[in-house]
Amino acid sequence: MTEPLGPATIKVGTVEVPGRAALAPLAGYTEYPFRAAVARFGCAFAVTPLISAEGLIRRNEKTTRLLATGDDDASVVAAQIFGSRPAAMAEAAKIAAGAGFPIVDVNLGCPAPKIRKQQAGAALLGDAVNLRKVARAVVAASPVPVTAKMRLGDDAGKSTLAAAKLLCEEGVAALTVHGRTLEQGLRGPVDCAAVKEIAAAAAVPLWANGGVETPQDAEQLLEDTGAAGVMVGRAAVGKPYLIDQVEKYLAEGEAPAPPSRAALAEAFLFHFDKAASVDGEERAARQFRKHLLAYLKSAPGGKALCSRAAVVACCDDVVGVLDEFKRLPEYGP
Repeated sequence: MTEPLGPATIKVGTVEVPGRAALAPLAGYTEYPFRAAVARFGCAFAVTPLISAEGLIRRNEKTTRLLATGDDDASVVAAQIFGSRPAAMAEAAKIAAGAGFPIVDVNLGCPAPKIRKQQAGAALLGDAVNLRKVARAVVAASPVPVTAKMRLGDDAGKSTLAAAKLLCEEGVAALTVHGRTLEQGLRGPVDCAAVKEIAAAAAVPLWANGGVETPQDAEQLLEDTGAAGVMVGRAAVGKPYLIDQVEKYLAEGEAPAPPSRAALAEAFLFHFDKAASVDGEERAARQFRKHLLAYLKSAPGGKALCSRAAVVACCDDVVGVLDEFKRLPEYGP
């Protein structure tokens, strides 16, 4: 690293967001229990999984669960909503703000066919007329700042650039751009030049997203895009400490070493306890399997325990796997 950047605060409307590194929204992962585990390692800004506006206004129980939070969550959490009806998106924004979220984020990047079929997510990004209606309705209705997360269009980012300008005109307070196209999904190179053009044209702070797996990746993404910050997605699922490493590396020029095996086991159990407090032990155990597998695959020696992790059904099962994990050599294969 050439020169540490020092501490940072990014202003999103009236909200001060600490740091440059954030946890990106991930469907099925960035719910409260996982956010609390990541916050335990120092992550200050995170985004919920995408939440259906229609589900929120209908008070769907499964959808409303996604608004769960707690005192040990990240210090700033944005609630991300998706939909295509301006009235529904506006009402959902009010519900999310009423649940205590200081920022409401509009999803304009989800590539999933079931989301695009509803003319939401990445599909809404391609409909400038309705996009303006949605942005205007959400900004007018929300008592907290509104942000938006987008991905690049298949036209070298030109449609995304136009959408960014539109969103800024309508009062959106910050943007995140995933530098891959709809066709790329979550794989392939990030088009930093396109993201840089959007960041330069936007009148608001912009987080760059895509391809960050190490602190050095984050530094390069910032340098190549001119973004205010970076969002880290799937790489953080197995390494809840990664965002803190990125933050410290950007600010101080040196990333802390990964936590010890004992500290990791303690954090994984903390995550499970939070999940059980929200969903009950049995449901939490089923949902926790994917997290536990990701944790173990990312830790030295942990892969040997994956067959047991894949079938945990209660707290005792989780504790048993983690007890064995702690007994493995600190830097095993």
